[in-house]
Amino acid sequence: MVQFHVAGYSLGARVALELATRGRTRSVIAIAPDGLGTPLERLHQAAALMAGRALATLLAPIATEVAATAAGRSVFFAMERSRPWQLPADDARQLLLDFAQAPAYLETVQATMVDVPTGLERITCPVLLMQGTADPLVSLQSPRFLAFVRHAQMQWLPGLSHVPISDDPRLVASLMLRFLKTSAEHSEHGRRLPAQRRSRPG
Repeated sequence: MVQFHVAGYSLGARVALELATRGRTRSVIAIAPDGLGTPLERLHQAAALMAGRALATLLAPIATEVAATAAGRSVFFAMERSRPWQLPADDARQLLLDFAQAPAYLETVQATMVDVPTGLERITCPVLLMQGTADPLVSLQSPRFLAFVRHAQMQWLPGLSHVPISDDPRLVASLMLRFLKTSAEHSEHGRRLPAQRRSRPG
C-alpha cells in the first residue's frame, strides 16, 4: 500500500487523520483539527462558521475593495487569523469569494455538529498536532486527540489563530520540516534494528 506524508489544517487535518486510521500515511501533521468538541463547543463553532459565511456573502460584491486595504482584510479575516493584514490583496479577494461561494458549505457545517472521528487508536505513524493558542474555533479540541492517538505529540503556537500557516508561515514550515526530519530518522533507525539483530552472532 502506498503511503504518504500528509499535512492539513482544520477539515484538512481531519482528512489527514482519517487517512492515517486506514494505514495510508507515513506521518501526519494535523493543524487545528476538529471533531472532539463538546456540544456547546460544536454549537459555538457552527455559529461562527455560519456568521463568517453570511459576512462573506454580504461583502462578495465589493471583495476587491475589501481586500485592497489592510483594514478591510482585518475586518473579514480577523475571526480565523491573528495577522490578517499580511494576506496579499489578490489572495484575500479570492479567499473571500471562495468563502461566499463554496458549495456544500451548509452541509459541511451541519456535519461538524454530530461527526466524531473513529478508529484513532489504529494510527501507528508519527503524528504532530499543531494548535494556535488564539484560535477561537478549536483550541480546546486539538489536545484531546492526544488521548486517542498513540505516539502523537503536541506543538502549541503562541498567539496564532486558526490558520497559523497564514499568521506565521516561516514558523509553521520550520516546525513541519523538523518533525519530518525526526520522523524519517526514527523510521530509518527502526529499519536498521532488525537487520542488526539478524547480523549478530548467535
